Amino acid sequence: MTDCSCDLTAIPAADRPGHIALARSLFFGEPPARETAEGYEAKIPAERFPDVVRFVENERRCCSHLTFSLEVPPRGESVLLKVIGPGATESLRALVG
Repeated sequence: MTDCSCDLTAIPAADRPGHIALARSLFFGEPPARETAEGYEAKIPAERFPDVVRFVENERRCCSHLTFSLEVPPRGESVLLKVIGPGATESLRALVG
């Protein structure tokens, strides 16, 4: 059985508020991510690519049950970030409160 809980303490305390704000902006900002049967799909402007990488890096520390898929099209086009796995939607909603 896969553990579907996240351990936010795996992210350094000083980085947690920024990580939560980043998750909120990537998935629940404008436009909001699309909820799927497996998790979320977020279409993110190309200039936010470094934010996407930082988000995935931190989430991999605290939520080992999630899988991240990133589609990076030609320069200038939005990237597509998928977060899937057991409890993915609940994990992201809980993260942002």
